[in-house]
Amino acid sequence: MKLNFYIDHTNLKADATKEDIKKLCKEAILYNFASVCVNSCYANLVNRELSGSNIKTCVVVGFPLGAM
Repeated sequence: MKLNFYIDHTNLKADATKEDIKKLCKEAILYNFASVCVNSCYANLVNRELSGSNIKTCVVVGFPLGAM
């Protein structure tokens, strides 16, 4: 059983940079994870980085303090 298809590769740190998110996407493509999960401000970036792959974009709203 290939578990990587069930793993969400995630970076929800408040201080995550665009470069951190791009690296996260590259790793997700390399290991063929199910999705990349980020704060909603990075949704467009993740969509662009994952374009052409089967990996989904996953976002959270108001994590962790409901500030959105």
